[in-house]
Amino acid sequence: MIVVKPIGGLANRIRVLSSSVVLANKTAKKLHVIWDSNWELNCPYYSLFQPNDLFSVEEISSSRLSGRISKLTGIVYRKLGYNYPSGYKKVFMDSDIEHLMKTKFDFTSLKQYSSVYINTCYPFYTIDYKKNHLSGFFSPIPYISEEVEKISEYFNQHTVGIHIRGTDNKESKRISPVNVFIKLMEKEIKNHDQTLFFLATDDPDVESSLTGRFGKRVLTREKELSRDSVTGIQDALIDVMCLSKTKFIIGSYFSTFSGLAARLGGIELIIARDDETEKIKLF
Repeated sequence: MIVVKPIGGLANRIRVLSSSVVLANKTAKKLHVIWDSNWELNCPYYSLFQPNDLFSVEEISSSRLSGRISKLTGIVYRKLGYNYPSGYKKVFMDSDIEHLMKTKFDFTSLKQYSSVYINTCYPFYTIDYKKNHLSGFFSPIPYISEEVEKISEYFNQHTVGIHIRGTDNKESKRISPVNVFIKLMEKEIKNHDQTLFFLATDDPDVESSLTGRFGKRVLTREKELSRDSVTGIQDALIDVMCLSKTKFIIGSYFSTFSGLAARLGGIELIIARDDETEKIKLF
């Protein structure tokens, strides 16, 4: 059996689960997922996704401490290795997985072990997205699917996804500033007069600025931005799924969210950069 405990935010966890599903299939092992509602993502798995036949899910919660104290405690415990579990033939924590990825480790060799534990935020097993489409791994709960359908009904054939990561990532904001997105959006309007944009951002000021500049061309939705609430994480999943239904995505540097949306939809991702735009080939 492979036991996986994905860590990090929503996009990180979905990437880990996708890697795990493919690896379990390749090694003919059962997959069990430990889903921790904590300071990184305080939302149960089944508040996002329906049950499936690919893996079993065990819900736990380590969010008793909140905010900065919980975050610092989690980081220290991870660095010191205090949460290394026992009872498994092989255990791989986040730093172990990072090292193995750099050395191009063959994860299918884990087939020889009866029990394997993996605790990571990394997409550790290379996925052929043409054969293993992410949207086939996860079925959102009806509420989320219905919200996505309501929003995407307003999309036309040239609706471009815009993902601007703002409040919690200084490097992303530095390399992918709003003015670059504006230039790329104006270029799309010049090339296609009917262009619409679906905007997903965690920065209300950015949303206000772009809707003020482009008016009804920008489609948005009211949402909860906090990662500390179930509603906030559900809204994040709705955003990523809506982005996946656009023609292509203009996204932020160093953002797993942008990449996940593109992979879900099998569409092109363009990273907005201050020096130059960067097209990412995901398929």
